[in-house]
Amino acid sequence: MDQEKTKKALQQIAQKENITVDEVINKIGLAVGIALKSNIPELKYFWKHIPPGDGEDSPTITDVIAFLAQRYANDALSDREEH
Repeated sequence: MDQEKTKKALQQIAQKENITVDEVINKIGLAVGIALKSNIPELKYFWKHIPPGDGEDSPTITDVIAFLAQRYANDALSDREEH
């Protein structure tokens, strides 16, 4: 997902959650930190399936945000198509 699409998706998330984009980014960062330290199998599985950026060994916070934004956008489109 390119930066413009990521920015738009973050704005959509912020609007839906009634918080700022910075708060969305901070919450994602906090969640990533928790997920990285967790021994919960579902969290480990989820983390393993976030693709790293080009030339990276593991995903950065930007990669995670782009992944989540894309996933959220896809879910939002699915919800619209169902209604």
